[in-house]
Amino acid sequence: MEEQKKYGIFRIEKIKLCDGGEAMGRLKHAFREFKNDSFDPELTEKNLAFQHSSAKEVMKAYKEWVQSIITEKYKPPKNAVGLYECIVTSTAGAIPEKREYEFFEKTYQQLCRTFGEKNVLAGTSHKDETTIRTHWFITPIFNTTSVLRRTREEKKNGTCRTITQPQLNATHWTGSPALMSELQDTMWEGIFKDFGLERGEIDLTLDRTKKKKNVRSDIRKRDLALSKKEKTLERIAENQKKEGE
Repeated sequence: MEEQKKYGIFRIEKIKLCDGGEAMGRLKHAFREFKNDSFDPELTEKNLAFQHSSAKEVMKAYKEWVQSIITEKYKPPKNAVGLYECIVTSTAGAIPEKREYEFFEKTYQQLCRTFGEKNVLAGTSHKDETTIRTHWFITPIFNTTSVLRRTREEKKNGTCRTITQPQLNATHWTGSPALMSELQDTMWEGIFKDFGLERGEIDLTLDRTKKKKNVRSDIRKRDLALSKKEKTLERIAENQKKEGE
């Protein structure tokens, strides 16, 4: 009988800056601050928390971090993505209990490499469910160059001013299906690979038709570019070989 494959699972949810209620709701779920039938309350005390121990603490740190990047020239729009909730887990039973803390620690290290240590605000590891499930709250702040609103004179002269500073910039990490696919590759390489887990298939079933086409198109274009590059290198090698003869 063929052995069932075990997968690493990485999901990322976007929360807008203006939606503090949703952010607090997700934080309260992560820190088990309300009752829910989906987890075992007797095992909740075994859950781990990183950086902060309550939803209120994380929300305070989140607001302070965003406030710190506001300047006279930059104020993030209310509909900007202010927070990511990243869920990192695996197929049920795929992570041995003796390696659960290692999984939690390795996930933190990879998220810091990907998003920057300052952006990783908090994390929780749930041991009160059927398999280890970690939740991470991350701000998508990146040192970004953007164009300032142009004055009438600048519009007339066709000029503009730019500003480079830390800004909320979710587009840098999750701005396209291709970037999301690369993010999945990064997580497999940095976390799941060491636990013998498979890289999940590209999930097209839950996305809109347009997004499905974009994912397929991006992957096809990347494969085509690699194929053309390989053929070019082969042609150069053949020419060099002929010249040597």
